[in-house]
Amino acid sequence: MKKKELEHLKWVCFGDSLTEENLRTDKHYFDYIAEKTGIEIVNMGLSGSGYFRLKDENKAFFQRAVNIPADADVITVFGSGNDCEFVENSLGAETDTGSDTICDCINEAIDAIYAVNPTVQLGIIAPTPWHDNTPAENGTMAQYCEKLAAICARRSIPYLDLFHHSGLRPNDEKFRALAYSKDDGNGIHPDETGHKMISPHICAFLLSLVGTY
Repeated sequence: MKKKELEHLKWVCFGDSLTEENLRTDKHYFDYIAEKTGIEIVNMGLSGSGYFRLKDENKAFFQRAVNIPADADVITVFGSGNDCEFVENSLGAETDTGSDTICDCINEAIDAIYAVNPTVQLGIIAPTPWHDNTPAENGTMAQYCEKLAAICARRSIPYLDLFHHSGLRPNDEKFRALAYSKDDGNGIHPDETGHKMISPHICAFLLSLVGTY
C-alpha cells in the first residue's frame, strides 16, 4: 500500500448493501483500505438500492448522487446486483438517457455525479457474483455487467470488473461457509473474509484513479 498517495484524500464509497454498514460483516472493503492508507471514508451505501432499483422511492443511485460531497477527491460506485431482477424487461442500450431503463439510470447517475463535481476522479465497480448469478451461468448479472462496462468504455470511465475477477466463489458451498458466514446461506453478501479478499483489488483501483508517482 502506498499510504502517501491516499492518506489526505476523501473517498466517497457509493453503492448498495455491500457498502452500507450492516450486520453482514464487521469490516468492509473500505475499512481494510482506510486502516492501511489513512484515506477518509464517506459511506453512501444503501441496502436494496441500485442504478435503477428504488427509483420509485427516490433512492436509486442517480437520485442519491446529488448528495455526494462536492469536495470529494475520488468516488467509487460499487454494485448493483439489485438491478438484475429488471434486466429481462428494462436493460436498455448503453446510449440511453432518461430513467426508463437500467442503462438510462446508469448514465443519469454518472451525469449527476459530474454535476456535483465535474473533475472528480470517478471509478465504477461491477457487482460481485451472487450464489445463483455467477459468470458460469452467463445470466442476468453477466448481461448487466456487459452494459455497465460498455457505458464506462463509451464515457472513458475507469471500470473494475469484480464480477469476473473478485476471487469470490459464492456458488462453492465450502467457500460460502467461510466468506459469506453472516448471509443466511444466500451467497450474496460477503463477510469480513470476503471483504478482505476484494479490498486489495479496490485499493489498486483507487491508486490508479488518483495516480501514483
